[in-house]
Amino acid sequence: MEPEKSGQQQQSPINEQHVTLSPPLVATHSKWLIFIFYLSTMATVALAWSYYNLVVLSWLFLFLFPFEMAGLAYVFILSSLFLVKIAVTILEKKCKPNEGVFPRDSREMRYYQARSYFKYYAIWLTRNSTFPWVDKIAYKLLGVHVGKTVVLHEAWVDSEFVDVKDYCMIGMNSTVMSHCLYHDVFLTRKTVIDENSIIGAYSVIAPGTKVGRSCVIGANSGTNLNGDVECGYLFGGNPVKKLKKIE
Repeated sequence: MEPEKSGQQQQSPINEQHVTLSPPLVATHSKWLIFIFYLSTMATVALAWSYYNLVVLSWLFLFLFPFEMAGLAYVFILSSLFLVKIAVTILEKKCKPNEGVFPRDSREMRYYQARSYFKYYAIWLTRNSTFPWVDKIAYKLLGVHVGKTVVLHEAWVDSEFVDVKDYCMIGMNSTVMSHCLYHDVFLTRKTVIDENSIIGAYSVIAPGTKVGRSCVIGANSGTNLNGDVECGYLFGGNPVKKLKKIE
């Protein structure tokens, strides 16, 4: 029997070992994203015009020019992030993000896609900026808790229902998920990585996983849906298995 096409949570059984990575990213509000791009560009133009009129004819031009270039880039990035935050807040008021299992193409999934469409744009900008800590500001502003002294490298972290505690490191090209598709249902579950834990490169942390404190998950490993990784141990494999206690 197919799940009802409604916003109600579904209690369909899900095979915890087999989930797809993510629903397709649908450009549901492309005109608004173009508008955000336009406003951010105009803010950048205003700064460039002010710089031209203030210092372009003085000896300060050469001294301040590198700072001006960096300033133009970050005005664009931070103004885009601020405008995306406004758009996401409006969408969250229309449909509050909820954990659960919902029908595919339900209201929850459509609004998740809309929020993600804006968030991915802002996060992509910050992740490609000069300073690596700017993406953590973006994640925090957009609702993902990222603790102090967290290293994300080139990992992808979902933009909702993720909590990365202090002093964690997520290896290059790893993925921390809080949502997935399974046949005709869409699932969101909170994923937590506790303090002092390390996720190896090219690993996949499935939705609902609780990684305990001071854990190490080896490279090319993966957890099951709603996985429970015991604190203080080294894990590896796909799905992960306990290998040894960390002394």
